[in-house]
Amino acid sequence: MDTRIAINDAKDPNTFVLVISNENYKYEQVVPFALNDGETFKLYCEKTLGIPESWKTMKLK
Repeated sequence: MDTRIAINDAKDPNTFVLVISNENYKYEQVVPFALNDGETFKLYCEKTLGIPESWKTMKLK
């Protein structure tokens, strides 16, 4: 999914997305690909779902 993201020309300016991607938990095992998954989902929201960049918020940790 992260190399071939579907592109859709439709725009959805009324949807807000908050992506939280965390690799390092205090009391759990490290999740090594979580940051990449968060970045990929952000691109998917933009290119496929048509959510404008200004309506996406992303927190990486």
